[in-house]
Amino acid sequence: MSPFRTLIAFAVLSLIGLGLAPRLSLDFLPPPDKASLAVSYAWPDAAPELIEREITTPLEGAFALVEGVQKISSVSRTGSGRITLQLDKKSDPDLLRFEIASRIRQVYADFPEGAGYPFISLYDPEDDRVSDRPMLTYTLSGNEDLAELYQYASETLAPQLALNEGVYNIETTGGAQKEWLLRYDRLRLEDLGLTPDDIRRAINDYFQNADLGLARAGERTFQVRLRGGERVRGGEADGVNWRMIPLKEAGGRIIRLGDVAEASFQDQRPQTYYRVNGRNSVRLLFYPEEGVNTIRLARTMRARVAASELPAGCSLYLDDDATEYMAAELHKIRDRTLLSMGILLFFVLMAYRSWRYLLLISLALVVNLGLAFMLYYGAGVRLHLYGLAGITVSFGIIIDNAIVMAHHWRSHRNRKVFPALVSSTLTTIAALVVIFYLPDEWRRNLEDFGKVMIINLAASLATAYWLIPVLMGKLGLQTRPDDRVRPASRRAVRWNRRYLAFLTFFQRHRWLTITAAVLAFGLPVFLLPNKVEGWDWYNRTLGSDWYVENAKPVVNRVLGGSLRLFAWYVYEGGGYRQPEETVLYVQASLPPGGTPGQMDDLIRKLETYLGQYDREIRQYVSQVYGGDFGQVTVRFNKAYELSFPYILKNRVVAYSTNLGGAKWNVYGVGQSFSNETGQGTPSFRVNLYGYNRDELQRQAVRFAEKLLAHPRIQEVNTEANVNFWEKDRYAYNLRLNRPKMALAGISLPRVAGLLESFDQNGQYGGRLPDGVPIRVADRNLAQNDKWILENLPRRQDSVRISMTNVAELTKEKISAGLYKEDQQYIRTIAFEYTGSYRFGAKYLEECMAEMRKEMPLGYTLQQLKGWNFGRERKRMYWLMGLVMGLIFFICAIHFESLRQSFLILLLIPMSFIGIFLTFYLGGFYFDQGGYTSFILVSGLSVNNLILILSDYNRYRARQPHRPSAALYLKAWRHKILPILMSLLTTALGLIPFMLQGDLEVFWFSLAAGSIGGLGWSLVVVSWITPAFLERVRG
Repeated sequence: MSPFRTLIAFAVLSLIGLGLAPRLSLDFLPPPDKASLAVSYAWPDAAPELIEREITTPLEGAFALVEGVQKISSVSRTGSGRITLQLDKKSDPDLLRFEIASRIRQVYADFPEGAGYPFISLYDPEDDRVSDRPMLTYTLSGNEDLAELYQYASETLAPQLALNEGVYNIETTGGAQKEWLLRYDRLRLEDLGLTPDDIRRAINDYFQNADLGLARAGERTFQVRLRGGERVRGGEADGVNWRMIPLKEAGGRIIRLGDVAEASFQDQRPQTYYRVNGRNSVRLLFYPEEGVNTIRLARTMRARVAASELPAGCSLYLDDDATEYMAAELHKIRDRTLLSMGILLFFVLMAYRSWRYLLLISLALVVNLGLAFMLYYGAGVRLHLYGLAGITVSFGIIIDNAIVMAHHWRSHRNRKVFPALVSSTLTTIAALVVIFYLPDEWRRNLEDFGKVMIINLAASLATAYWLIPVLMGKLGLQTRPDDRVRPASRRAVRWNRRYLAFLTFFQRHRWLTITAAVLAFGLPVFLLPNKVEGWDWYNRTLGSDWYVENAKPVVNRVLGGSLRLFAWYVYEGGGYRQPEETVLYVQASLPPGGTPGQMDDLIRKLETYLGQYDREIRQYVSQVYGGDFGQVTVRFNKAYELSFPYILKNRVVAYSTNLGGAKWNVYGVGQSFSNETGQGTPSFRVNLYGYNRDELQRQAVRFAEKLLAHPRIQEVNTEANVNFWEKDRYAYNLRLNRPKMALAGISLPRVAGLLESFDQNGQYGGRLPDGVPIRVADRNLAQNDKWILENLPRRQDSVRISMTNVAELTKEKISAGLYKEDQQYIRTIAFEYTGSYRFGAKYLEECMAEMRKEMPLGYTLQQLKGWNFGRERKRMYWLMGLVMGLIFFICAIHFESLRQSFLILLLIPMSFIGIFLTFYLGGFYFDQGGYTSFILVSGLSVNNLILILSDYNRYRARQPHRPSAALYLKAWRHKILPILMSLLTTALGLIPFMLQGDLEVFWFSLAAGSIGGLGWSLVVVSWITPAFLERVRG
């Protein structure tokens, strides 16, 4: 292709890519990688068993017929439930969402009274937190009272705003709905032979509206309609005379509601609370769907709210915008990326002192980005925190390839260096392949990082091969200003002689070099255990008391090397971090039986304590989701984000411990605090699956009996929680004595009616035509406790019978929810094994194999294996072996020499010494950015040696009898300038990301590890690698 056509082709492609850049998806964090829909529903105060039978099962049956649904999972909890539909990769979520909605409409008609209408949303199975921060929080104020504002916000304003695409839900908080409470006299009901069910039935009949048919009057036909609810003039506030509602006719007299109960209009008891800075008002909380651009959505919703037409006297104020932090972080990344690019270009200008070279590298960088953007769009790459990191890190490599090709083209006027560039780039790509096999959480974050790097590297090869030579010709950089061979200076001659002497010395004393390199890296002797059960020879030698106390510390220090320093002082203190602003979380939980009101009283005390720090605290948000969960989220002003959060955390810990009766968890900054004394997650957990819940329970008991046959297993929990974070739930189990019930003439409906009087939430009594709910409860509800239920005699005909005569009430631990998978019930069994985990796992496998032979058809069991450090560490070793294997084969193809390929592999672990020492000496925090630096260094460190060995082989072919050290020196001198330029461009490009210190998640550890590893690789290439040259002669 002619130079003109080459320039036009690259210009057109880069312009297309730059034009597609605004269309690329931009998020702060990676979106979920699993296409799932969630169907959520509520039935206040209903038991999990009731929700599962009446709502979950019918919905699951309807969804199972939808094509494109790969897996159905459900959970039914107290008062709510959720069904998760995992979709096929080829399915369209929008079309399936429409079909799921139509299935819900078909089933909803058979839902029980009081159950809400289900709503559908996109769902991330790895983000199952009830305390997620809303995207936007608005406060509604006006001249009306709180109840009217709440009604307007929940029934009019929120549904209108929720129609916007991307909005998951708009929750309205701060106002209480009204209700009618009917308090009946239980003793009076018993005297009249009535039950609470008679009251509910009479109310439903009284307000019932029905079509009775058609009537004729002459030639005209009329529709006859029954309109319920007798209205009185001058009566009660709503026009309903509650006292006159008829219940029953007895002895020629009509018994009315006023004879046995009284009605009151009041606020409903809130089940949840949400306050900002301790102030209770009507608020709208905007929650986005998973996978949407929240920054763009928040901007759209702010415009929608500003354009909303509100009633006179009402106004909306923005309380909180969670996207402000995301936008600020993305702007920070943008500014650092531009600064990094500026530093790199300034360095090129200073190194070559030529505006033409600067223009060459700038054009190559712009064209490369244009090609990359076009490929991003075609490959569906989503840009976020880690994807932008890939773009920034690749700047140095892009400039690298351009400099190497330009340097070689100017010196030799050919593209013979391109195979070496391809091999070095392929080694980096091979190191990035490991990302796609990492554990799910890491892979999800780094997958787009790997894709961005691979695309950029591939585009840089195309730019280097076709565009760089053409641009050099057009810019007049084909020849040097002075082609004369300049004699080397005396200083350079002396340096070359000394360097050659060192290389010769290292070659002659190769074992000394190998020993020093191995000791610098380190042997993992410090990982040897003190004792190994069953290995007597080990326990008598390496496990003896003398060796452990006297010799082992010295051996660890001498042989452990930099690996020991990193493993003990860096890796153990590091971990995964999420990039987020400084937040202090304070969570509280009450014992079983605690009410939302009691939890709210506890949280209010904490709010009063936090209120004294109004200068340091920007905002604290209080959330109560029942008696078992309450949380206060504290955010700080910028000026106090460094030290005050740690001071406040210690003060909150001291204050919370004085509030007795609750369990507290304080975390977010510093070391977390918890005063919970419960046991941790059991070592062994097994899931049983089956379609019949009762039979599954019997199978769980049988399996527990098999496990308990071992003397090292003392207890087996057959009602363990499926998720480790779920709280234990207790319930009273009423065991009925059927023969005694028959003798006493007590039926099951009679027992059920008796228990209704002890329901602290009362019973649902229906709704008025205007939607106001009705609740029916015992007048003495507060005094109805367990003792009264068991011992107070109840009238049955003419005889009084106590509950203890016909039933036994016991308190039992039950699972926190009913879980199902593909309509199979799940029962979790957990136990501890006193002894070695390996022997416990072996015994469990034997019991499971025996149980599988005895279980009925359709019932299975599976051991739950959570995060296992040993297993994941072995997986990382295999992945590192995969990387080294790929690099080995690439180098073997390039060099046609297995020995030289093996030499390049030795460079990778030697380069890791730089990462080990950087984190140890600097005391930096090691997070996922540090892991990424290992991957980068694995690929980038070998590039320099590939370039040197490529020239070394050419010189060896021309001068086969010349000493290898002299040939390596010649190759090193020829390539040291582009190598130094390569390392400096990569390092300088990462320096802007270290300016905020190691509190910067991901970026700092990535930059520090990469700079340390690549810098040390230059030391290895210059001093250690030549010692092995005699063994790799062609």
